Amino acid sequence: MKRVKAGKKKGGEEKVPETFDEYMEEGVRLEEKGERYGPSDKAKRLYERSAETYAQAHSLSTNDVDCLYNWGRVLFILINFQPEHEVLARFNLLTESVRKFRQALTIDPDYTDALFNLGQALVTHFELLEDLPNVIDALQQGIASLHEAVSLFERVYALQTEELESRRTSGAEGSMEDTSDANVPVNDLNAQMEDDAPSTMVTEVTSVTEFSLIDTLLSTVNTLTSLASILPDVSASSVTYQTAIAKLNQAETLLTSQNSDNEEAREKYKDLQLQYAQTLSSHADRQFQDSGRVDDKSYLQSVQRVDTILDHQPRHVEALCDKADILTSFAQAQLLFAVRSGIDYSESIWSLYTQATQIYMAAFEVEPKNQSILLKLGDINCARARLPMPIAQRNQAQLLKNAEFFYKSVVENNRQDTTAWIGYAFACWKQTSLGAAEKGVETDKILRMWRRVGGTDETLQDAARDNDLLEPDFFDHVREVISAMTTTGDP
Repeated sequence: MKRVKAGKKKGGEEKVPETFDEYMEEGVRLEEKGERYGPSDKAKRLYERSAETYAQAHSLSTNDVDCLYNWGRVLFILINFQPEHEVLARFNLLTESVRKFRQALTIDPDYTDALFNLGQALVTHFELLEDLPNVIDALQQGIASLHEAVSLFERVYALQTEELESRRTSGAEGSMEDTSDANVPVNDLNAQMEDDAPSTMVTEVTSVTEFSLIDTLLSTVNTLTSLASILPDVSASSVTYQTAIAKLNQAETLLTSQNSDNEEAREKYKDLQLQYAQTLSSHADRQFQDSGRVDDKSYLQSVQRVDTILDHQPRHVEALCDKADILTSFAQAQLLFAVRSGIDYSESIWSLYTQATQIYMAAFEVEPKNQSILLKLGDINCARARLPMPIAQRNQAQLLKNAEFFYKSVVENNRQDTTAWIGYAFACWKQTSLGAAEKGVETDKILRMWRRVGGTDETLQDAARDNDLLEPDFFDHVREVISAMTTTGDP
């Protein structure tokens, strides 16, 4: 794969770009500077300037494929800098990014980076569709996006395989060939190349390896797993899961051919186990949805996959969170089955939720400011507080206080997180039913703040759809607060 990079400026002087190459160099420089600043307002401004600079470069050379690709990639990165509740702004950036990738592929249909990034963008398109209001055919659009993404990843894999085989063949032949530069001293050759160079732009070519193939297979599997989970047809869903598992086995075979002492091989091993676990767990969720039966075997197999990482690296945050997610899904399936069948699974359900909570807490100890972990801890404490069993009722007050603490921690770090504000309000509101009357006033204060940072009836509907922990009476109370704010003109 290739990525256009900026060369070094002679003499280190700063100047306003004038030519296409100068705009490209400046765009890359701003992009790389943004990478160094991480998730911050400074980084966002740098990426925005980078996108503007690529736009200027494009106006000077409309058919340059690298310019279009870089431009699309920066727009794709900028999606992550938009607040979660500003779904339309995120969607508009995504639409522009997809357009740039498609333009690049019109010029060079085999541009693997553009193919791969377009695939990733289409997966994001599927994810954002769920949050967009008033999309009548969201499911059909999502399925179409995921199908196309799978095709793109498979095309990338074919091109990568072809390149790898070609390089192996040419490498064997090239060792017997002479070149015109073979006897030129290295320093003289470098000087000749510098003198002949027409600009400061260079193209960095990253060779395809077996690890590249594994990455592409895992992206394909992740997309197939999402697709299988939403396909309306049960048979088509099952076949898609089987295809995903086959590709995981293919990736596993590729990985076993690598030196296990290689650092990159160890990282790919972790990626593979995590994806395997996620696919197995998703399949178990779908089987329960289709048949009403709990697939204990698949849940336990997915836990075992994650444990192969935690056995050697017990503080691996992603593995900890994935394991806790799986145990939570397992507990939820058992709970629903118990309600439908009348069979008492309370001991197993409580045990699974307790294990999941402890594992999330282990991840929290490693990364105490991780917003996702804080939200998960808020959610699971709320879930345990509402379980229909005596042990949950005895611990309900403390569990709700725990949930309140974790949701509050999220909004203290990110005041724009409307999901956390709703969770925070619910945890306080629920405590009023236990006699904590003062929490009613606090609930309304929280809801007014939620409203001011972007909370709307649409985001409330999203919360109702996505979180079955929240109760209908709570939503009625939220709407009463919204109505009162509207009546009094409170912004």
